[in-house]
Amino acid sequence: LKLQFLYLIGSTLAPATALTMLRTAGVLAAAVAAADATCKCGVFEYENSNATYTLPCPLVTPAGDAFDPYTQAVLPEYPRPQLRRDEAATYTNLNGFWDFQPAGGEGAAVPPPPANFTKRIVVPFPPEACLSGVFVTGMGVENIPLANNSWNFRLWYRRTFDAPKGAVAGARTLLHFGAVDWQSTVIVNGKNFGTHTGGYDAFSYDITDVLKPAGNEVLVFTYDPSDYGNQPFGKQRLSAITHPGGVFLPNVPNFDTYSPASGIWQTVWLETVPETYITGIDIVPTLTDVTITVHTNARDGVPVKLAILDGATAVASTASVTGTPTTVVIPHAKLWTPDTPFLYNITATTKEDTVQSYCGLRTIALGVDKNNVIRPLLNGKTVFLNGWLDQSFFPDGVYTPATYEVLKNDVAAAKAYGFNLIRMTEKANFPLYYYYADVLGIYVFQDAVQKYEDPHQNPSDKALFKRDYEAMLRGLKNHPSIVQWTIFNEVDTVDLYDRNTSQEFLALGRAVDPTRLFDMNSGGPANEYHYGDVNDVHLYPNPHPLDVFPHQYGMYGETGGFGLFLAGHEWVPGKCVSYENVANGTEWLQKYSANIDQLLQYSDRASVSIVTQTTDTELECDGYLTYDRYPKLTEAERVQMFNLNLKLNKALDGLEA
Repeated sequence: LKLQFLYLIGSTLAPATALTMLRTAGVLAAAVAAADATCKCGVFEYENSNATYTLPCPLVTPAGDAFDPYTQAVLPEYPRPQLRRDEAATYTNLNGFWDFQPAGGEGAAVPPPPANFTKRIVVPFPPEACLSGVFVTGMGVENIPLANNSWNFRLWYRRTFDAPKGAVAGARTLLHFGAVDWQSTVIVNGKNFGTHTGGYDAFSYDITDVLKPAGNEVLVFTYDPSDYGNQPFGKQRLSAITHPGGVFLPNVPNFDTYSPASGIWQTVWLETVPETYITGIDIVPTLTDVTITVHTNARDGVPVKLAILDGATAVASTASVTGTPTTVVIPHAKLWTPDTPFLYNITATTKEDTVQSYCGLRTIALGVDKNNVIRPLLNGKTVFLNGWLDQSFFPDGVYTPATYEVLKNDVAAAKAYGFNLIRMTEKANFPLYYYYADVLGIYVFQDAVQKYEDPHQNPSDKALFKRDYEAMLRGLKNHPSIVQWTIFNEVDTVDLYDRNTSQEFLALGRAVDPTRLFDMNSGGPANEYHYGDVNDVHLYPNPHPLDVFPHQYGMYGETGGFGLFLAGHEWVPGKCVSYENVANGTEWLQKYSANIDQLLQYSDRASVSIVTQTTDTELECDGYLTYDRYPKLTEAERVQMFNLNLKLNKALDGLEA
């Protein structure tokens, strides 16, 4: 099998080498120097009221370098892969230029919208992102703390739009938001449709009753206290804007916290649906069948036809009613595995509506191997799960990639390096991220988003954590690639780690999704309770033998952390940090090979290992790719690493009892 690496091996480094990043006296600046004449090098001219200005990006991905919101559609792809309607007839994308204005005042209370908007922003890039077009020196937060300088806490967005295609008598029009961080209020044509809380899940409003043929106005107010709040915010840190790496405590610098992502950061879109429409599908696979429950905006009991297809060929079908779980047996079932990630298409049809989805037939469960060791069993078989940590930040878009191809390439890179697993940490990602994992065939461990560390001594809000945790479970549980949930990470949200609360969140998770494994606390104190399915420890840079527990499998939730720093690809030149620095690819492979040998030795009790990490992320430079998505290893070195990982992946083959 010839492996084709999806990144730009051998491409010019002009976009990165042409940019020198300077940080002086806490102020961010970027100087563009010696640019290739054919390379935009991350410099854009966005219209700002009646003026234009030049916007430099400190570091850009190749896709960000080619980004041009004047001539290209912004993230135009259909954003909801597991509940699709006819795109041509029902889908209108609202990404692109919106009016934008920081709001005055304090707190979450919604102020009056501005009489005049003086800025423009490219949605869905957060304002802290270069690609948004409003990224400016210091972001107005040169002084930490932000007592009198918190404009990015409170933001107004505005745009106008015409009624979408299909908006006819008897149809409904839905306004969808993929994600807005953190709290948002939506007003359409003067009507307040409500406030959504939570920075990582999708929501929508039925705006039919106020819709006009043309000239509709949508206003969105967002409030995001980031790490000054008590909600889950992942690894965002406001201080990272002016103090790269973030500030943990006054005068205590950090290296593993990153720029914040306020406001709208996923696609905004309109959808035309019938009066009674399908709102969701629950999918629970086994190795021989799939149980499907269809939901609508009406009462349960609406007749629905279900079809399972291999490509375009129906292989099974049945009739059911909405709200009722229905099991469909699939003859000669094809299983989903990383080697053969086969997906069946699903069609659900009511009298008024038709949607498409998909499923992969696979199972995950605890079991014992032939040596009586507890293991995670994938489709009933033992397999060593060998992966890397993914933060999914971007130098030019923060939380939002310049194109979805960047997301796809990040997933594909794991397979190109020989991994069979990704741990998605501290972020619930775009639905298309998990779709690519489903299609390409890679297991995913998904973390609940944490209130990472506690730089301002604000207590974690249990209700807000529970809300985001449950929304993540319900929003992502149809993806076959996801095989395990992580409730807590290290000492993040540590004030919720008492025994009763830990048991409560584990019970909630099992009630929402009884089909997957749960990691109580990856590398943190709640792991010592030995609740859940995993004994998960973090050991940098080298693994050590794990303790064995009768009801849990052993996992190295984080290890490795080797840092190879490439000049011209650093967020701040000369400021990269890692757990253990290496001088070149040869040294990295030597250390990595030694780690693989240790993991093979300890695989008598360990079943999972996760190394840090997919890409460099701001000052944390222990990625396999640079922050701007260039490979650190030569192609020959990558093949060596692939073969080392393949050896580990096969360590448990054939050990099932």
